[in-house]
Amino acid sequence: MATTSTPTAFDTLDHNATPAPDLSNLSRPPAPTASSAWLRPHVVNAVFRRNVASYFVNPAGYVFITLFVLVCSYVAFCRPEFFSNNLATLDTLNEWMPYLLLFFVPAITMSLWAEERKQGTEELLLTLPAKDLEVVIGKYLAALGIYTAALVFTAPLAILLMVLGRPDPGVLISTFLGYWLMGAMLISVGMVASLLSTNVTVAFILGALFCAVPVFLDQAGWLFGSLTARQVVEDLAVPTQFRDFGVGVVSFGGIFYFLSTAVVMLFLNMVLLGRRHWAGGEASAGKWVHAVTRAVALAVAMASATVIVAALGWRLDASEEQLHTLSPETIQIVKSLPEDRPVYVRAFFSPEVPRDYVTVKRDLINVLRRVNSTAGKRVQLDLIETELYSEEAASAAKLGITPRQVVTADEARRSTNEIVLGVAFTCGTEEVVLPFLEPGVPVEYEVARSLKVVAGGQRKKLGVLTTDAALMGGGGFMTGQTSEWAIISELRKQYNVRSISPDGPIDPKEVDVLIAAMPSSLTQPQMDNLRAFIKAGGPTLILDDPLPLSNPMLSPPLSKPAPGRQSMFGGPPPTQPKGDIRQLLDDLGVSWPTTDIVWNPDNPHPQLADGLPEEIVFVTRNTGLRRGARDNAPGLSNTDPIVAGMQEIVLLFAGRINRVGKPGLTFTPLIRTDVNGGLIDWRRTVRSQLDFGDMDVVEAVQMASQLGIPGAITLNPRRPRVPTGTSYTLAARIQSEASAKSNNQAQTQTSDASTQESSKIHVVFVADLDLISDQFFALRGESVEQLRRRGMGNLILDNVNFILNCVDVLAGDMTFVELRKRRPLHRTLEGLERQTQQFVEKTQEQLKTFEEEEKRLIDKAQTEFNKEVEAVERDETLEPVVKEAKLRYLKEVAERKLDQRRREIEDQTRLKIEEAKTEKERQIRGIQNQTRTYALALPPLLPAVLGLVVFFSRASRENRGANPNRLV
Repeated sequence: MATTSTPTAFDTLDHNATPAPDLSNLSRPPAPTASSAWLRPHVVNAVFRRNVASYFVNPAGYVFITLFVLVCSYVAFCRPEFFSNNLATLDTLNEWMPYLLLFFVPAITMSLWAEERKQGTEELLLTLPAKDLEVVIGKYLAALGIYTAALVFTAPLAILLMVLGRPDPGVLISTFLGYWLMGAMLISVGMVASLLSTNVTVAFILGALFCAVPVFLDQAGWLFGSLTARQVVEDLAVPTQFRDFGVGVVSFGGIFYFLSTAVVMLFLNMVLLGRRHWAGGEASAGKWVHAVTRAVALAVAMASATVIVAALGWRLDASEEQLHTLSPETIQIVKSLPEDRPVYVRAFFSPEVPRDYVTVKRDLINVLRRVNSTAGKRVQLDLIETELYSEEAASAAKLGITPRQVVTADEARRSTNEIVLGVAFTCGTEEVVLPFLEPGVPVEYEVARSLKVVAGGQRKKLGVLTTDAALMGGGGFMTGQTSEWAIISELRKQYNVRSISPDGPIDPKEVDVLIAAMPSSLTQPQMDNLRAFIKAGGPTLILDDPLPLSNPMLSPPLSKPAPGRQSMFGGPPPTQPKGDIRQLLDDLGVSWPTTDIVWNPDNPHPQLADGLPEEIVFVTRNTGLRRGARDNAPGLSNTDPIVAGMQEIVLLFAGRINRVGKPGLTFTPLIRTDVNGGLIDWRRTVRSQLDFGDMDVVEAVQMASQLGIPGAITLNPRRPRVPTGTSYTLAARIQSEASAKSNNQAQTQTSDASTQESSKIHVVFVADLDLISDQFFALRGESVEQLRRRGMGNLILDNVNFILNCVDVLAGDMTFVELRKRRPLHRTLEGLERQTQQFVEKTQEQLKTFEEEEKRLIDKAQTEFNKEVEAVERDETLEPVVKEAKLRYLKEVAERKLDQRRREIEDQTRLKIEEAKTEKERQIRGIQNQTRTYALALPPLLPAVLGLVVFFSRASRENRGANPNRLV
């Protein structure tokens, strides 16, 4: 019986071998054959199938894939940063993926050539009718296919992320594309290492070392003294090129970098594989020189092409919010520029900038180029590289763009550099200058606003009311503010800002919008002038605060600050009392309890939870939706253009605004808390060094302030917090009703005077002054990377944008309102938040119960004391003098006992509260550990099961036909 054998992958290589030439046709050129093709697909396919099959029929291959998926799961979901950042992203995995590939890629490539030599099949492979290029390409595609399969096995990571939150699908796709491109490049590097060794272990080590060169280049920049050389080296690093893919930008420069590097390394594979033809001969030295020269030339050509492609700035924005392309608002601004008056844009930037400013410089150049291409002749762009002390630097200095000292920190050291990074916009006689661009400021917004302002002609007028808050600077000793607030400097970029005195009538025609900070500090005549301006239709932004941390002495319960401190020679000159702000509030149809301070325990930034008082209130777009706030409304209104689309605002010791209702006015809450918090009275929130027990805290604070005692007003560390189960409005917009209703009222002419006055009112009332303090402008200027280095995670706030939008909407300018909201969406771990919210609510209920029990016990002790006093007072047998002495003694003893009992009750309550909070943290950690367990168990499950199936299947085939008695 004849035996037949199944053709192997090697046998398939020569089924299209070159046939013998037809000698009868020697006079004619031979017809092209399959073997004369540049690359034969069936040969490549045969090599590909052989290597892929050899990997996946071996259980060891599944072991490597399972370990790879397991480590990826650990890095993505089990590191503390994942829960502290509270973001539905793969940022933690993005940071570590280049370094994980240092071990996984060599595990794939180590056997491609080393195993062939170990088994003696290399000679057989290379003597078959296959070109070296076909063999190299086949093996490369096989390794790439194995790596692609491993990435497919990591898909459960994205699925788990979707369960925990709502990630951006476009960012996930671009991220995995970046993973694939990194692997495609490093596989070609690992193949070179496998060619250099006959030992699989040595091939693995060499592969890891070779792959480490492009991966760790960004860490080696400090070895170079020149900033230019350092930046070039860092740009050639794999993590640097991958960074864009991780945020949703498909960079064609990055794609070309990865693929061109792979081409160079594959050519090097060809050189090393082809050396068998000429190595060791007389001409080997020349061949080596020739091969090295060609390899270097190809590398230089590919590097040059990479630089050219990167300079073109071709990028595809894959993010759902399209944050990396010009917004429709910017395009509209650019196209509305006058053609007869072009805007001259001169951007001055240093040739080399530190790492924190590389993205800013790149974004500035890209945005200006896109604006220039969109505007045509409307914009004349000049990009000027500016060396220090050069003619260009002198020209920039004349425009107000001077070198700025910046401190940067990396893993190796901290350094200080002077760099130039500014832009000047000129149109006719108008000029707008951005002296320096900070990493956190959106470049597109700054450019669009500058173009609009410089080409828009006359700026609108913004008035800043002169109050004790001293926003314009120039405050005295008691105000504590001597320089202009950062918010005023920011508004000067868009408005003609001027100071407005409240001592006289304010003409609405003089200003387009008015900012009144701490109007509660005004005297009654000044308050009346402000009321008249608002009633006359003057758009006004009111910022008042029950406890302004920028200057607590401005608190409404306290008297107006005196111009000097108390001394032995007499007090300071008397000041006028504060006016009655309730009249102004009545005009607006609202009430604002000046001593109520809002607190709330919700904090979307776990890394900031320790040490932050609960009076620092975080309000997000999801606040109130997780647990029904009043009317189930979001924390940031989704209907009013001022805040609709914003993500997070922080208020410090803010007050609450209540709607009273007044005909002709509409009340729109802009910022509101959920129902988890409560209120604290101002007198229980603060204390003074002169607090003698029964002295009123207001008197103690004012006396300590006049005497110049340090700590005249400080926070009370034992202030009570009792949940009320109510949501509070912290900012609101009050304006006249719709024009149709106003017209109907005008037709009937029966409206009363108050309705006629209210028909002109347009006010935004914010019960917090500190949300525009300079610290929020400093935070705004920091990038996400800088914030994370400081342990502040993703603390990107909309405080500045909120105030700027308030001013713009009041001024009737909607140009930049939507553009300011354009930033990455905080896609939080909503699934985890829903679970942890249950424990938070339970803890709040316990705290409320503890506080009520404390109040009951204290009231009980007070009642017993009162009964003892009443018993003595009713005793008619005692002489008046004896009764008075006994009452005095009884009160002293009882008060001491009552104080001692009160302290004991408060300590017991505080202990119970700490125990409840500890239990809440333990339960939250339990949820996090459960998430870690799922992340470690589910994604690696599929490759592990497949590996077991292959193992037992292979063992079964090996034992088939063997004598059962010989099996162990």
